[in-house]
Amino acid sequence: MVLWQGKEENEEISALCAARCAIEVQAKAGSRPVEGTSHIFRIHCGLCCGQVQSEVFEAPTHAHM
Repeated sequence: MVLWQGKEENEEISALCAARCAIEVQAKAGSRPVEGTSHIFRIHCGLCCGQVQSEVFEAPTHAHM
């Protein structure tokens, strides 16, 4: 997950930056055959624009999350 911090009036510019980044990552990663199968590994990217909300849950066995 990659987040661009910006103002609401610049959402379109942020979305275009994210799209360009995703296209470059996909191009540089290329595709790789999975040995012993007919599958091909490729990176897929999804984009979303708008406010982000998340929750952090504490795991009793981990000090930092």
